[in-house]
Amino acid sequence: KHGLSIIDGLIEDFKTIELVNPYLLGVLFITSIITTIAYGFLTKTILEAFKIKLRFKEWFGITCVTNFYNLITPFRGGMITRAVYLKKRHNFSYTNFLSSLLGVYALQYCIISFLGIISIGLIYLKYGIFNAIVLLIFLAVFVPFGIIILFRVKFPKSKNKVVNKFFEIGNGWNIIREQKRTLSVSIFVIFASMMINVMNIIILYNVFGIKLTIVQGLFLVTISAVVGLAQITPGNLGVSEAVSVLSALIIGITPVQSIPVIILNRLIQTIILVVLGPLYSYILIKDGNKK
Repeated sequence: KHGLSIIDGLIEDFKTIELVNPYLLGVLFITSIITTIAYGFLTKTILEAFKIKLRFKEWFGITCVTNFYNLITPFRGGMITRAVYLKKRHNFSYTNFLSSLLGVYALQYCIISFLGIISIGLIYLKYGIFNAIVLLIFLAVFVPFGIIILFRVKFPKSKNKVVNKFFEIGNGWNIIREQKRTLSVSIFVIFASMMINVMNIIILYNVFGIKLTIVQGLFLVTISAVVGLAQITPGNLGVSEAVSVLSALIIGITPVQSIPVIILNRLIQTIILVVLGPLYSYILIKDGNKK
């Protein structure tokens, strides 16, 4: 009976949820597309270090296609699609692709985890809330990627073909690392996209009449992004939602408040990708056949 009363209470709480500011839904679609454009531009910038020039249709298109296949396949299956396209269309070797991927991940997750550490400090100073486990998660990401960025390592050629491939990937990162323009533009784009994501999460909560501060938004966005690095399920379905609910609890946001936001965010992302993913798959395949 006690368990049933708890469930009944949750159902009653969820019944009180309403779209307080539904007009913001249009803004959310726009900010989500802008974020996709930002990540696409990041891909374009990194590939330029390898002398690969992509048009808007390509760098925005392969970002949509990659995200779409990440949504429907486990373990970031969309990356395979991107690698194959760049190999077939631009003769971009899989070794250099992995080098570029390492470069993107190193920059992106080093910055994200650093911002996450800052958000933990600000939350502690402002609200007196601290979680050691979350701090360790951020540090576990920040330290290795920070080492990759700060220290230049030149791997020698190996007689073992498998080992040599790994060395080539590591040396490929040095190509990116030595180009200051590529680094500076990439860092700016990552920061900008993170701020857009923070604005996006604030708007999401505002749709349901819940006020979220920039610090709280930064914390929620960074922890979600860091955990999303290890994408196991298609679109990180289930894992992302669980992390979002638990991280929201840390800063005093109840599941009744966070779950509708999480569902709405997932719905908007899915609609965008289901439309743009297949569309650009067709466009890029058709364009490739013509070439």
